[in-house]
Amino acid sequence: MNPSLKKILVYQRDILRFVGKNIPYKLILRMQWSVIKAMRFISLPRIEYSCRVGKQRILNDYLAERYGDMVPQTLSFRNVEGFEDTCPIWVFWWQGWDGPLPPVVDMCRNQLKKVAGQHEIIWLDKHNTFDYVTLPAAVREAFDRGDFTITHLSDIVRTALLATHGGLWLDSTMLTLTDPVRAVTKTPMWGTIKIHPLTEGEISDYRWGTFCLFSYPDNNVMKFFYDAMCRYISDGHRMFLDYLLIDFFMELLYRRNQEFRHIVDTLPYSHENLHLLEECLPLPPPYMPDFQQTTIFKLNRRFVPGAEETVYHRLLKMLDGRPMA
Repeated sequence: MNPSLKKILVYQRDILRFVGKNIPYKLILRMQWSVIKAMRFISLPRIEYSCRVGKQRILNDYLAERYGDMVPQTLSFRNVEGFEDTCPIWVFWWQGWDGPLPPVVDMCRNQLKKVAGQHEIIWLDKHNTFDYVTLPAAVREAFDRGDFTITHLSDIVRTALLATHGGLWLDSTMLTLTDPVRAVTKTPMWGTIKIHPLTEGEISDYRWGTFCLFSYPDNNVMKFFYDAMCRYISDGHRMFLDYLLIDFFMELLYRRNQEFRHIVDTLPYSHENLHLLEECLPLPPPYMPDFQQTTIFKLNRRFVPGAEETVYHRLLKMLDGRPMA
């Protein structure tokens, strides 16, 4: 199926799924009208882009109206001497680390163990996550009821942990060739990976990556994201309005807090080839990328290696220190 057509159908499917999920009907109708207006264009990519940007505009307005009052006026955190040298690294795989893992997740886990240095790696799963974070009863009940996914649970958990304990959150599909805490670009408030935009119309615009977030303890930036998502659920929404809802709350803070906007805007670009390795994994070995400028890569857990020698197989040999010939 054409990729643009597939995304358009997903937008329409989500709008229909919002019905009966305690989503305001006025909001649903606005999103439906946005899709209808997009049909005036001829090309599928232009229709898809219009649907995506239209939805973002509507959700930005809705979330600002409902949760704009929660945006902190000033930013604060607790500066702990030497924290970057020994802070925890949080990695989440809900299904459990003892069971069979997707090849990419297993590779990333093994590599992180090699480069973590003095950092304690806390491997979160369904057995221990709630030993580290206590969620409001309404949020736990909503999750148990199936109102939001494991992915969205991880968004709530990561902001709760970083707001309180600080440290580095890495998605389970992040491949790190060096100490990831040192590799992430940090400011006095937080750290993330910022690259030049690869495509237009993304809500994050590649200014941050929620898959890789660093925070000092008692950080009210992370606390805002956590509190906003919890209140969104407590308000009775029985479905997340977007897969990237956490990015919409980041955008809300970016628009409403000048200090946070300055931090994001002045954060240097780094790891520009962040997504390149994902594209190269299934290709023949000569397509192995250069690792000089980028030492952290975002991969996809759905990648399944074949029998033929590819960049993936060559990469495994490199990480294991085996001859690549």
